[in-house]
Amino acid sequence: FGDGTANFIGEKRKGLASFYGRQEDLEELQSDLKTLGIKSSIYQRNRRHRIKNHYGRIYEFNHTEYSLHCGSVGFVTLLYLLGAPLGNKTNQRFDVPLWIKQSPLWQRRLFLASFFGAEMSMPATLNDHNFYSPTVNINKSRDLAENGKTFLNSLRKMLLDFGVDMTEVKIVEGLSNNNGETVGLRFQIKGSEKNVAKFFRAVGFEYNHEKRKSANLAIAYLGAKQAAVALRRSVRFMVRGLYKSGVRLPELVKACATPCVNRQFITHSLWSPRREEPRIPSDFPSFKEFAGNHAYGEDGFIIDEVSEVIKGKYNGLVFDFTVDHPNHNFIADNFVVSNCGVRLLKSTLKAEEAIGRMSELAKEIYAAVPSGVGRSGRVKMSAAEFDEILSLGAEKAVALGYGTDRDLEQTESRGRLPEANPALVSAQAKGRGRDQLGTMGAGNHFVEAEAVEEIFDEVEAKRLGLFKGQVAVLIHTGSRGLGHQIATDYIRLMMKVMAKYGISLPDRELACAPFNSPEGQDYFKAMSAGANFAWANRQIMSWEVRNAWQKVFGESGGELELLYDVAHNIAKLENNLIVHRKGATRAFPGQTVIIPGSMGTGSYVLVGEEKSLEESFGSTCHGAGRRMSRTQAKREVSGRELKSELERMGIAVASGSFSGLAEEAPGAYKDIDQVVEVVARAGIAKRVARLKPLAVIKG
Repeated sequence: FGDGTANFIGEKRKGLASFYGRQEDLEELQSDLKTLGIKSSIYQRNRRHRIKNHYGRIYEFNHTEYSLHCGSVGFVTLLYLLGAPLGNKTNQRFDVPLWIKQSPLWQRRLFLASFFGAEMSMPATLNDHNFYSPTVNINKSRDLAENGKTFLNSLRKMLLDFGVDMTEVKIVEGLSNNNGETVGLRFQIKGSEKNVAKFFRAVGFEYNHEKRKSANLAIAYLGAKQAAVALRRSVRFMVRGLYKSGVRLPELVKACATPCVNRQFITHSLWSPRREEPRIPSDFPSFKEFAGNHAYGEDGFIIDEVSEVIKGKYNGLVFDFTVDHPNHNFIADNFVVSNCGVRLLKSTLKAEEAIGRMSELAKEIYAAVPSGVGRSGRVKMSAAEFDEILSLGAEKAVALGYGTDRDLEQTESRGRLPEANPALVSAQAKGRGRDQLGTMGAGNHFVEAEAVEEIFDEVEAKRLGLFKGQVAVLIHTGSRGLGHQIATDYIRLMMKVMAKYGISLPDRELACAPFNSPEGQDYFKAMSAGANFAWANRQIMSWEVRNAWQKVFGESGGELELLYDVAHNIAKLENNLIVHRKGATRAFPGQTVIIPGSMGTGSYVLVGEEKSLEESFGSTCHGAGRRMSRTQAKREVSGRELKSELERMGIAVASGSFSGLAEEAPGAYKDIDQVVEVVARAGIAKRVARLKPLAVIKG
């Protein structure tokens, strides 16, 4: 509907959809098309333009034009069936499709914001402080002027649902072509600051990074202006009241002067008969100055500075609710549970050499790695051997023949926390864990065969031994029932001793004790034993996966070499601090970081950067993060249909239940690409490679 066209061309009626814009905006559009399975290409060419505006002035300039083209009969047919106009939009009738008008509000916003990204004027100021009214212009054949009005009025009606006020649609003859064959039509967002800010905030722009950034900055700028005016309004009433009560001008200036209120304003407030809204201060920054002083990054984020801290009296309850979340499943009553972690095993095999055997590999891994709730493993140990696992972690697993010393070198903390004390782990916890070594479990735990789809940093990729097309295996699991039981046991203990330490909490789920107390130390040592179990579990699972790999590929498949193993949910002593990573993973400078995505989307390998130590205690996110609870996912997604869909995408699936599959549907998670982009832009870790799934194995 905006800067683009779709049509069937030539004698063979080939489909061609084209979009025009800035390169980075077209790349965003291309990425979204790719998500839909639609291929496209971006082209550029240099053009010489000669334009005559409606004031009669002629402008000549050179311009590099970028365009995105999609040669697909299916895509153009889809656009047509959805209601998009084909060919020259100036010479045909069309309106906003009925299905869009009847869509949920968020979907109507996406349509409007995308159209305005192409066809609305750039957010800009008229005189440094006041914004132009955002304007939409279109051209129609003169005999279709009424249809143009109908289309624009449909947009206006949709905008009313967002509380935005607009002018009527007008025909602007100055926008007509030289022969008068077309007419220009226009409407504007009414220019009051509150209305313009509401439009930017509620609708804004899509597929136009520059407009979106300016609109985000404008929202903050207009808010700052309104705050300054509100302050001056309050001061005006206050000084008039104080003056009537006998306070003289010098005292008023001393008491009321602020950066927004000077002596002149106070004087005018007393003796000027003005009743209208106060103006902003004469030295209030222009929009350009404001953006230069406060903008952070390239998306219109604003940095504020704390100007004043006032100590006050407060005797109420203080709640830290940041840990508690219904979608965080590996947590027992807000206590650290040393559960999840991931490790990536890399091969020398290329995807094209392995792609035909992924179903076979999925079946072999599913058979080799026990999975599911409460499922027992094949590794049997005596009580003494199991205590050694809790003390030594992956080191003990390697000593028993389930790996090599090279594996330990590539594991966080060599797969062992030395503070662990098995004597502080209950018999019940040990009973739950003793037969679960080498098992996957359920929930969001998985094994995936993946291929390196994209390399972002060739130097780091070479250092890590990664190359494009390489097949790798990602393992995600943790300490199973043992870790959960450890937390349950110590919550009961904490509940009993909190009063001893003067701790009173409004919710039992916040149960705690001082770290240096006997109870706190006992829990930390028991938790460390749980972490050691988790590392040993992943080490033994690696041995099982390697056996399955050899069964399928034999000598031609080579060895599966451990790239890195990193914990997700853990508390560690680092630089005299307890660093609690729940739903997080370590990202020390130069360290390999593995961020798995949701099933069927992709995963990332990154390398930690120096800024992580400054910004996030050497930590980053451990995955995409849920946006939908497990219950909601099962309600909205059919596990059977999801399995079929993944297989249509070329992803082999082996799963113990359709219900478990539905819980982990890709739509239940946030977009991993967007999440990782935030990590990279923040300077916490830099992207090295993106991996796409070839086979998924779940409990």
